[in-house]
Amino acid sequence: MNTYSENLQKTVSSTLGGLYAEEQKIQSDQRSAEYNLYYAQGALISCGDHKAHTHEQLTAARMVNEQAVLCDNIVINLAETATEQQSNTTTAISNVATAAANIKAASNSISKIAANVGSALNIALASCYNTDIYKKTQQANHFISETANEAEYTSQLAMEASSKSSELMSSDVVANVTTSKNALEALLTELNDEVAKLTTQYESDQLTENDDKKAERKAEGVLKDAKSELLGVEDSIATANNKLNLELTCTLTPEDGAIEVSSAEYLAPFNPNPANLPAIPSATSQQFVFFAKASTQSSITLEQIETLFGEYYRAGGNADQTTPANRFYLMATSDGQQHLSITEHYAGSNNSNLVDIDGHPIALGQQYIAYVYVVLNLDYQRYIGVYNNVISSPSASFSPTLNLPSVSHVHVDTDSIEVTLNQPSCHDAGEVHLDCRVMLLPENKPDESGLLNCPGYGAVPFYFNTAIAQQVSSANYIKGDVNGSTVTADITSDTTDNFGDPLDKSGETTYYVAVLCLPADAADQTSYIPHLTLDGTTYPSGTHHTVSPPVSSALAKSSSTKSSSAKKTASKKASGDNESAETDQE
Repeated sequence: MNTYSENLQKTVSSTLGGLYAEEQKIQSDQRSAEYNLYYAQGALISCGDHKAHTHEQLTAARMVNEQAVLCDNIVINLAETATEQQSNTTTAISNVATAAANIKAASNSISKIAANVGSALNIALASCYNTDIYKKTQQANHFISETANEAEYTSQLAMEASSKSSELMSSDVVANVTTSKNALEALLTELNDEVAKLTTQYESDQLTENDDKKAERKAEGVLKDAKSELLGVEDSIATANNKLNLELTCTLTPEDGAIEVSSAEYLAPFNPNPANLPAIPSATSQQFVFFAKASTQSSITLEQIETLFGEYYRAGGNADQTTPANRFYLMATSDGQQHLSITEHYAGSNNSNLVDIDGHPIALGQQYIAYVYVVLNLDYQRYIGVYNNVISSPSASFSPTLNLPSVSHVHVDTDSIEVTLNQPSCHDAGEVHLDCRVMLLPENKPDESGLLNCPGYGAVPFYFNTAIAQQVSSANYIKGDVNGSTVTADITSDTTDNFGDPLDKSGETTYYVAVLCLPADAADQTSYIPHLTLDGTTYPSGTHHTVSPPVSSALAKSSSTKSSSAKKTASKKASGDNESAETDQE
């Protein structure tokens, strides 16, 4: 390669490499910003929930306190009444006892008179029988006897009245009322203290809520800044890649275990039909793709590739199994508009047995880069006097991955959630051990309205995606019991939502059911893409919302009619990983 071409390629590779590195840095910053936003929103939602509960308690305490004040007024009046009643009762007992004694004395006097009249009657009977004196004495004796009997009865009633009045326990009434008054006053004091404490707590919650709102808004701003910076870098990558590197893009389709590499056709830097001069021969004969481990990028040179091409390229494939595997893959015109592409499978039933430039099979989870090797037409090489072919700068690094089983159905019961899985076609059932986590995401919570949420999961009132789901603490999700294609998660009294708050059993709060499937074995973490399902199923059952998951850019197919921004997206997502897989790999 001549010095100019070498310097140009180094400059292009350095430019793209710097942009890719900046992109990875900003992507890392964006993920950190997403985590910070999620935790800030969680703190705000939990604080709002706590403030709402404090407000409910404060309202109830104030109502009880108001009732206690009314009761305290009543018991004060009752105490005064009981004291007055005790005084009146004491006076009444004394007066009744005195009256009873006086009536008894009168009764005794009447009895003496009756006895005297009876003696007079006996004398009259003996000396004046049947005379007027006798008759008058007999009549007087009759009247006095009746009077004496009435007096005795009246005395008996007075004694009973005195006995009954003495049984009145006014002192006990006063003591009981006083005890009740003291207890109610103590309760009123405690209620006043409780109201004061809850008022202070409510004011503290309001201040904390204001601070949490500021932190949440700040986290939103940081995330939006990171997204804006990432868009700028992606635009720069797309422009540099399109102008300097043959629009080279790699697009993975994890559901099929396939990779598509596309590029523009190499064009000669000269006008092919100069005026008054012989026509310049066509430059390109064929374009090939080869793959290399990302760690070997610095050792890839044109001289090395030309040598390996002569040794390892087999036209029509590698029919003879005794010869070395073909390491170069011929690109074909994809749309007739100077764009070429090739699609190969690294897994599944259509596995192409891909190998890298070193002859090693393409492995899941490894970081690779792709190059375009342009074999120039010999006539063109003679025309320009340079007999070297052309090699592009490397593509963005990518990692071959496969999809995990997806969720086809979620069934919710009172105390359990059952999930049915669909096995992807690119690998067999049981090939990977699953870790299924069931999470309950609250809605209708205070302070949830107006929060920034994740595109594609718009019904969830806060920011939540696959990468964040992997960061949820093990105490805040239900580990599912995987049995074939069925996953069962039990809901117990200790179950919490994704923020760690106890479940609301009152029915005022419903929860979205989120199911995260990821590899259980550490060795498979970089080989399979974690899958988050949020299909709108809620707990408790009975409601259903539509939650469309975001379309993974790894599933998008590149074509020659893509716009510059579409090329940028394909380049950015060449790894084939969604944001959750990127988090795992890092």
